[in-house]
Amino acid sequence: PEIRRPVGQNRAAKSLARLALVIVIASTQLTLPGVASAQPCKVVQEKAVQLFGPTSISAKCGATGVLCASAVSIAANPATQLPVVVFYADDNKIRLRRFDGTGWSTAEVLPTLGAKLPVSSVGTMNGVSVAADSKGQIHVIYTDGKSVFHLQRATAWSTPQKIHTIGHTSLTALSLHLGFDAKDQMHVVYWYESGIGYVYHAKKTASGWGSWTKIGNGRHIDVELDKTGQIHVSWMNKLSSNPANWQAFYKYMDAKGTWQAAK
Repeated sequence: PEIRRPVGQNRAAKSLARLALVIVIASTQLTLPGVASAQPCKVVQEKAVQLFGPTSISAKCGATGVLCASAVSIAANPATQLPVVVFYADDNKIRLRRFDGTGWSTAEVLPTLGAKLPVSSVGTMNGVSVAADSKGQIHVIYTDGKSVFHLQRATAWSTPQKIHTIGHTSLTALSLHLGFDAKDQMHVVYWYESGIGYVYHAKKTASGWGSWTKIGNGRHIDVELDKTGQIHVSWMNKLSSNPANWQAFYKYMDAKGTWQAAK
């Protein structure tokens, strides 16, 4: 037999069904990729600050009295959460500027013993990197294309220490990366190109710098250190002149200091 409901009960049931459908649609939209819930925008546009370079747009790098920066590295001081920037200029000097929360310090020339960063046919190589340890001491590494040097500053800059000799001298590309792990141990990873690419790593402990390990053949590396003490490195391996034939690799050192196989 046909069951008939009162008109008011049918309307209430239909309203509840519509409400349930709206809730389902809304919850589905919130979980779909690319569909974000409405949130207040917290992005604040900051004014760009020129830390180094020509004073006017018409000035040309290399002209008398005009210096330009070509290699740059930035790091956040864990003790203050404020940035420090190091840059290499075309007068063969490395400079550093700090941000104190309100403004940038005057550019400070680092004691690099007259070393010049290497230059290739496409410009200055990225041969400088900066990082700060947990105590807020600033550390800088740089290279002249033949050796890698380290210096640090607590109250005054130390004398640069040669920590590594590069295996080849006819370099066409190079990049340095400096960082600290969870145990406050300093790690250096760098790559250089001389016919093929080479990726090397070493770390400094309380007893000094350990041996340098070649972790792969490649170029264009990126480095990350996580909170567990692991260090992660990725790089590209050039199989031919066609970038479509390049391959990406990844390798990591676990918290015990052992490099795992490349993937």
